[in-house]
Amino acid sequence: MDWNKEVTTQSAKEEEEEEEEEEEEEEGEEEEEEGKEEEEEEEEEEEEEEEEEEEEEEKKKLRELVELCGYNLILCCIRLITAQIGQLYEAARGSGSRLTAAAAAAGGAAWLVAVIVVVVVVVVVVVVVL
Repeated sequence: MDWNKEVTTQSAKEEEEEEEEEEEEEEGEEEEEEGKEEEEEEEEEEEEEEEEEEEEEEKKKLRELVELCGYNLILCCIRLITAQIGQLYEAARGSGSRLTAAAAAAGGAAWLVAVIVVVVVVVVVVVVVL
C-alpha cells in the first residue's frame, strides 16, 4: 500500500507541476501581449508627437514667409509712392508754382501713409491669425 500511495502522491505532484508550468506559460504569454500593446501605444504617441511638431514647423515657416512678403510689400509701396511723389513734385514745379508742387507732394505723402498703414494692418492681422 505504501507503494500505491507513493505513485498516487507522485502523480499528484507531477500534475501540480504541469499545472504550474501551464500557468507560468499563460502568464508569460499575457505579459508578452501586454508588452506588445504598450509598445504599439508608445509608437502611436511618438507618431502623433512627430506630426504635431511637423505642423508647428510648417506654421512657423508660413508665418515667416508672410512676414517677409509683408515687409517686401511695404518696401515696394514706399518706393512706388516715393517715386510718384517725386514725379508729382517735378510736374508741379514745371508749371512754375512751388505751392502747387508742395501740395502735390503732400498729397502723395498722404497716400503713402494711408497705403503703408493698410499694408501693415493686413500683415499684422495675417501674422496674428497664423
